Amino acid sequence: MKLVKNRLVLAADHIMEEPVRVTLNQQESIAHDLSERYHQNGYPVIIHSEPFYERSIKYLTEQLGVKVAPWEANKQYLHANYFIILWQKNQAK
Repeated sequence: MKLVKNRLVLAADHIMEEPVRVTLNQQESIAHDLSERYHQNGYPVIIHSEPFYERSIKYLTEQLGVKVAPWEANKQYLHANYFIILWQKNQAK
């Protein structure tokens, strides 16, 4: 942030630079899909993804009344809904 000709100019936010940007709408869609699976069988949802997306999707999913269990590499559950969320860039021009 700096003052230029008596106007405050904000610099770009470089704190949250991410290689792939995911919209709130996309995250809510994922949470809704996880919620549907949870309500079909009642098993906890276990997700694994990039940390900065995993936290927000976990929050949104829990807001829909879904029990989200933590991912633990050394534990496996017979009755659970496992999801690995991967991001890929849209190749459309």
